[in-house]
Amino acid sequence: GAFLYLDEAHAVGVLGPGGRGLAAGVPIASGLVMGTFSKALGSYGSYVCCTRVVREYLVNRAPGFIFSTALPPPCLGAVDAALDLLPDMDRERQDLARRSQRLRQGLAEAGLDTAGSSTQIVPVLAGGQDHALSAMRALADQGILAVAIRPPTVPPGGSRLRLSLTASVGDADVERLISAIPEALEAAPKAGAGPAAQEGAS
Repeated sequence: GAFLYLDEAHAVGVLGPGGRGLAAGVPIASGLVMGTFSKALGSYGSYVCCTRVVREYLVNRAPGFIFSTALPPPCLGAVDAALDLLPDMDRERQDLARRSQRLRQGLAEAGLDTAGSSTQIVPVLAGGQDHALSAMRALADQGILAVAIRPPTVPPGGSRLRLSLTASVGDADVERLISAIPEALEAAPKAGAGPAAQEGAS
């Protein structure tokens, strides 16, 4: 049979009512909702919301849980404090959504493919892995973190730059990204002789 689970790793803090994630207030026929404390909540660790039956199964069968130690109290305290802040951060969430939309729009107008993104995580398709890596390094020299995601994480020929906006990214930062990313991709060597040329054919 099949088992449905919902991963809220990139949703909690950003999406849903009060930043509580997509599952908040929505009846979901799922045995498990999971997420992380290490992204929007700024701490460490992760969580699983599930039925008692699933909980007992995980406690007794999940090696990652069985052979690890409990989270340190300071980490849990940081999570607790962050959860207290989330309901009052609608303005930050709205600004982040607006700036993310502006970034996607600007990159599309420059002829770049953002793979249908609709959130603050914006991939920019680059094709060959050498092309993506060269653009990543050029952007890093400008103080811009745009991580190159490449095979085997993505299919051959599907390497991309991954942009993750946060509430601290301002309008001027977004406009800078819209200018710098197309320039970096245009200047980066395209696939020729060597490993990158063979990537799409492998």
